[in-house]
Amino acid sequence: RIAQTLPNVKFIYIMRHPIERTYSHHVHEIRTGQNKPRTTFEEGIKYHSYMLDVSNYIQQIEQYLKIFPKDSFLFLLMEDLIQKPSDTLREIFKFLEVDETIDLVDRRSVAKNQARDHAEGFVRSKMTAPLKKIPAFSHAVGLLPQEWRDFAYQVLKALPYYGKWGKNQSYLPPPMLPETRQMLIEKFREPNQKLAELLNRDLSHWSK
Repeated sequence: RIAQTLPNVKFIYIMRHPIERTYSHHVHEIRTGQNKPRTTFEEGIKYHSYMLDVSNYIQQIEQYLKIFPKDSFLFLLMEDLIQKPSDTLREIFKFLEVDETIDLVDRRSVAKNQARDHAEGFVRSKMTAPLKKIPAFSHAVGLLPQEWRDFAYQVLKALPYYGKWGKNQSYLPPPMLPETRQMLIEKFREPNQKLAELLNRDLSHWSK
């Protein structure tokens, strides 16, 4: 019934390495206060199994395909956007039936959120939290170019009071244990294989 009421609906479904996505989800929950800072990744997935469920892409896609035809979807990998942004955007434009000749990248650098930035971002949020309580501070900072904000952050790190945040490892989420990563590789192996067959793509690098 939903598909009949939305006959021309299109979906763009973007996926990243399922293990990296799950760990990123864990860090996000710490940064937003849903988990304590030193909650381990292992504790996180034990008590919040939905973080793993969200990374089981084929399980989600199969639910959508019960309602909408496959040609209503464009399935992409995050690595496509990072490694070949222009080609990927043209693929998106073609799927949406808009002008494919527009170059939104135009040889400029592509900004991307990377997992290695999570720890730094967490410390940064802790350092700037007291300042954000100052009336109108957040709004004023939001008007500044990113380069200026980055420079101000580096200045804060050099100050004795604020610099302690960057040195205090108790505020950083613990890294994933190697044995946990291997366990998740095995857990996602079959779902990833089914997804590879659906997409007709090699996803063997997700088993690393």
